[in-house]
Amino acid sequence: MRYGDADTGSNVRHLQHPGEITSLHSNPDGSRLLTTGNRNARLWSVDDGQEIGGLSSEDGIVNQALFTPDGSRVASACEDGTIRFRDALTGRPLPSMAKHPAAVNRLCFSPDGRKLLTTSGWLVRIFDASSGQAIAPALQHDSDVAGATFSPDSRLIATWSYYAKKVWPWDAATGEPLAPAIHHAGNVDGVAFHPDSLRLLIADETAARLWNFAEENRQFEGLDLFYRLLSSASIEESGNTAALDAETLNSTWIRLKANNGSELSTSQQARSAWYHERAALFEATRRWPFAIFYLKQLLKVESDGFGAQERLVRAESELEGVKR
Repeated sequence: MRYGDADTGSNVRHLQHPGEITSLHSNPDGSRLLTTGNRNARLWSVDDGQEIGGLSSEDGIVNQALFTPDGSRVASACEDGTIRFRDALTGRPLPSMAKHPAAVNRLCFSPDGRKLLTTSGWLVRIFDASSGQAIAPALQHDSDVAGATFSPDSRLIATWSYYAKKVWPWDAATGEPLAPAIHHAGNVDGVAFHPDSLRLLIADETAARLWNFAEENRQFEGLDLFYRLLSSASIEESGNTAALDAETLNSTWIRLKANNGSELSTSQQARSAWYHERAALFEATRRWPFAIFYLKQLLKVESDGFGAQERLVRAESELEGVKR
């Protein structure tokens, strides 16, 4: 790897990392570089390009290495299940953390520098970054964890599995799940919190979805109405559920809409897109009565959105042909 003065391009230096470099990090003051790749990690002095310490020679196989947020230490995720620390200035070994039962694959420090996440197979653990003590039970998953990240305010954690197509939200203080796993349409390539820490972006190779984690401020009565509408059931004093009849469901909907009209309404653009998608599905499967229904709904929202009029004529003609 080569680097030099960003303004003049002079003072070019060469760093000889063994094999391909997959990640490169600088400490906050820019005096140190950390390279990782080919199951090795190297710490370098920016001033002279010399290697500092022997991260991989003494730490064994390293899967990932990071500077702590204050830049004072380097943390390495090692194949033998150990999290090892070194002084970022001298490369001197520091006390390591308790061993994991299997290889540690990924590390993530909280933005405030107080917590450290480690991933190892199906397990994710939360440690105090200073003492190395676990501060919550291990976060259990039902598949291999590809990555983990903190929210910018350090209060939330998101972990994800590439192959299981899932994302799990957690409370960083307690390790408790905040909600059931979020199921994504594709293999999860990456996850990132919005700067406000209330929204989470989940991405695969073709699409991304944004989820809202805003705190719930509704009173219990409002939440109970939503539960009744979505589940078609009520919660009795005994804790059991009872099915609701059509009349009760209708009155529940009327009460909800009266108190939450803006939240329960959708834009014209959203309605048009939904009717178009439903109609297109039934057109593709040649289920003409359903296609006709959704095309007519689309025309009610837009005069001829998505070419609905021409598609409706074709669908009606196809249906007549079937009847003959």
